[in-house]
Amino acid sequence: MSEFSQNGGEGIVLDSAPNTSSGFWYFGARLCPFANRAWWSSFEKECDKDFKYVHIDLGDTKPAWYKEDVNPLGTVPMVYYEGKPVFESMLVANFFEELYPNQGTSLLPKDAAGRALVHFIYPRFQVGPFYGLLTEQDKTVQEEKKEKLREALKKFNDDLHQFVPNPSGPYLCGEFSLADVAVFPFIDRFVATLKHYRDFDLNISEYDRINAAWEAVKARPAFQKASCPPEFYIKAYDRYANPK
Repeated sequence: MSEFSQNGGEGIVLDSAPNTSSGFWYFGARLCPFANRAWWSSFEKECDKDFKYVHIDLGDTKPAWYKEDVNPLGTVPMVYYEGKPVFESMLVANFFEELYPNQGTSLLPKDAAGRALVHFIYPRFQVGPFYGLLTEQDKTVQEEKKEKLREALKKFNDDLHQFVPNPSGPYLCGEFSLADVAVFPFIDRFVATLKHYRDFDLNISEYDRINAAWEAVKARPAFQKASCPPEFYIKAYDRYANPK
């Protein structure tokens, strides 16, 4: 049993798999940054009331029926729309954008080149170094992984300067887009957890382009609704920092 509730309060908890052959179903978890990409996107698109949100505990308390009867990958987020599945975080976020093209905030530019740039930029952000540092138990190796994380952040910041040299706004690709949705759920969680568990400050202010976007993102009402307090992340990520 978890020491705290993983459910942020908005999701329903089920004892068995729902009938996903019809209707609009969303499966997610508040602690997961991948799921947060989709959850945040649903607020931006103002579609969060259109689906039934089913909370899925992660780790040892994940319900067996989820992988057996709903998602063979066992991952969140996932959507079922009129019996058709949509897997993976950025595909779910993009699905919301395509399903609601004239509702809420646009998550992609209108022009094809702009959309291509967004899809080019966000995969350049590396999530591995964040998890690598958090899960490393050897203090000597932790120092090496801190440096790798600094290098990864600098590389991404340099990429933004190179590939988006004259942004039209403060966000990663200038205007708010799926690029921001892809990146900042991780920053949101690891600012708190790496400081708490590894005494490591991400120092986002040292990376000017990332920092400008981060400050703009934090002011967005949809991001604020999808985010959780630092204390929630710290409790949730204890399993990764201190595996039993």
